[in-house]
Amino acid sequence: MSRDINITGGDELFAALQELPLKLEINVMRGAVRAGAKILLEDAKARVPVKTGTLKDTLKISTGVKNGKIYAFVKAGSRVNNGSQKARPAQIVARFMRT
Repeated sequence: MSRDINITGGDELFAALQELPLKLEINVMRGAVRAGAKILLEDAKARVPVKTGTLKDTLKISTGVKNGKIYAFVKAGSRVNNGSQKARPAQIVARFMRT
């Protein structure tokens, strides 16, 4: 006995499944790039001069994907004005990229 089953959105589902391997690859590579940047972050934290510890606390990693390139930046400083001092743009300490 056979039955006909109609699925609405089958084309969209197929397209989403086709994109899945690419998204997985990007997520895996982003993790690998972040791991590499973490080494740079730890080195930067070890080398930063410490008076109050504020600069050391602002060191962070940001990652992203642009034009098919996965990147990570180690940044220092803050873009937020906390009221006690002028807002300053974050400074890039190191850049790590996988093309």
